[in-house]
Amino acid sequence: MKELEKPGDEESMRQALLAANCADGNAEFAADTHSFDDAATSEGCGVAEIAMTGGMAAYAAGTDPAAQADAEDLFEDYNLQRPLSSLIIKHEWIKDRHAHRRAQLLLSVRGMITCEVASGLWLVPSQSALWIPPGITHSVRCVRGVEIYLLFVDADMVATLPAHCCTLAVTPLLRELVRAVANLPPMYDQAGTAAPLIETMMNELHEAPIERLHLPMPVDPRLRGVVDGWSVDPADRTKLGGWAQRIGMSERSLSRLIQRETGMSFVRWRQQFQVMQALEQLERGIPVQTIAFDLGYESPSAFIAMFRKVLGASPNRYLARRETPVQS
Repeated sequence: MKELEKPGDEESMRQALLAANCADGNAEFAADTHSFDDAATSEGCGVAEIAMTGGMAAYAAGTDPAAQADAEDLFEDYNLQRPLSSLIIKHEWIKDRHAHRRAQLLLSVRGMITCEVASGLWLVPSQSALWIPPGITHSVRCVRGVEIYLLFVDADMVATLPAHCCTLAVTPLLRELVRAVANLPPMYDQAGTAAPLIETMMNELHEAPIERLHLPMPVDPRLRGVVDGWSVDPADRTKLGGWAQRIGMSERSLSRLIQRETGMSFVRWRQQFQVMQALEQLERGIPVQTIAFDLGYESPSAFIAMFRKVLGASPNRYLARRETPVQS
């Protein structure tokens, strides 16, 4: 795998990409340079050590804005000669709203991924994966010591996979398959050993269960106001009737609106918000007792009971499942 030195400007990045692709014997790929000029830049994000397969093996950017051309967008434009390609991200990574022509799988080995689309918010803790179908506009945030394996997959390969964003539970086998595929050579031999490896990974991915780590985001601005209120004060325990008075609706009408837009009851929707808040804090090492009180629970046991009801395990047991040693 080649290493690309830190570029000083866009032209040097262009030339390095062309050289890398030409060195791989991919003259047609290297000749297509039009998409580089449209590549987005990362705003306010010192992306560093983004390792890549497919022409550009590693891109390191510091704080110089001229050196922060968005490696992901550049990479996708320049690596269309294989049906699957990858990035390996090991530092803070923030992407504003965008979409891809290919499907994406983001596996978190370390750190939390937060992804937002129009219909909701997804959290992806370590040892889970986020599935994003082709063409879905989304934003992504990965912070605090992450290790993320990101695969771009042609639409022809994902017909049997979910047509909506979702968080997937990842077995140790699937995790290692994704890591192995992410480390394939740029122009891997499609008739060689890569083919059964990718096929096995896709089969395992098809069997991966969907986790309940999604907060539905309503379209109605009145319900958006409820989420905004919880975000400002997570300990707010106002009941359905109280929110109905604030919004100016009857309790029954509000209940029906929430069910229609989120697919959940008011209580279940609030619990899902609290679980999402709790997971972010647990990933940062905040004690369960502190989280319970921050979310307005009178006792840690009440919070643990709610957490277990939603995710099937206590907070500590849930985290313990995700601490499987990872071989470097």
